[in-house]
Amino acid sequence: FSFNGGKDSTVVLHILRAAVAKWEAKNGDKGHPGELGAITTFFFEEKNDFPEIRAFTAAEASKYNLNCKTFEVGKSFMEGVQALIDECDLKAIVQGTRKGDPNGADQETFSPSSPGWPLFMRVNPIIDWTYTDVWAFLRATKVHYCSLYDEGYTSLGGVHNTTKNASLRRADGTYA
Repeated sequence: FSFNGGKDSTVVLHILRAAVAKWEAKNGDKGHPGELGAITTFFFEEKNDFPEIRAFTAAEASKYNLNCKTFEVGKSFMEGVQALIDECDLKAIVQGTRKGDPNGADQETFSPSSPGWPLFMRVNPIIDWTYTDVWAFLRATKVHYCSLYDEGYTSLGGVHNTTKNASLRRADGTYA
C-alpha cells in the first residue's frame, strides 16, 4: 500500500482498515481490528516534504500498526518500487490514484505498471472517485487527515512546488 499522507491515500488507508476489520469479524479474528500490520505499506521521503506530511504519515503508521517501510531521501520512486518488490516479493501495490490525477486518466481499478517500470499490478480502489467524493468520505467518517488541507492546500507536493489555493481564502485570511 502506497501511503504518502495525501487525502487520497488516507481514504484508501481507511477503506483497507474497514475491509480488514470486516474480514477479521467474519473469520473470528479477535486480534486488533482493522490493523494493517500484515500489509506492507511504504512512504518515499523526499527532501522537500512538508514536515506535517512526515509527522502525519508517522503518526498514522503508529496508530494503525502499519508495517511501513520508509525509503530515504534521494531514491527515485521507480528505484524504491524495485527495491520494495525485491525485498518483499510484491506483486501488487494498492494506490490512491484517481482518474483526475496526473497519469490516472488511462488507469483502471487493476492496471499493470507502465512500460519501463518494474512489473507489478496497480490496484486503484478509488480510481473513479472525484475530489468531492474524497472529501465527502473524509468528512463523513471523521478520520484524521493531514492538517495542511485545513491551511488552504488542496493538493500536497513538496514545500517548493505546492501553494495554498487562493480560491479557498476567506476575507479574514483564514482558509475554508
